[in-house]
Amino acid sequence: MRISRTYHQRIAQEKRALIVTAATALFLELGYDRTSLARIAERSGVAQATLFKQFPTKVDEAVRTIAARYTAIGPGPTTDD
Repeated sequence: MRISRTYHQRIAQEKRALIVTAATALFLELGYDRTSLARIAERSGVAQATLFKQFPTKVDEAVRTIAARYTAIGPGPTTDD
């Protein structure tokens, strides 16, 4: 039996997706060093407190962003040596 997500869980997941999308775009546009958590919050349309709750540091944000994108596209082709 599958338990449905609560309203708050669904909203948190939606905000997380907005944050990851914004972070990805900013990392590509500005690079890691010029992308601040405040900029990510502004671009994603979430409060900074929400961003800090989801991703306490920029490193966490970067790693999760990369992981989310990698998971979405899957691993690249392998080569047979």
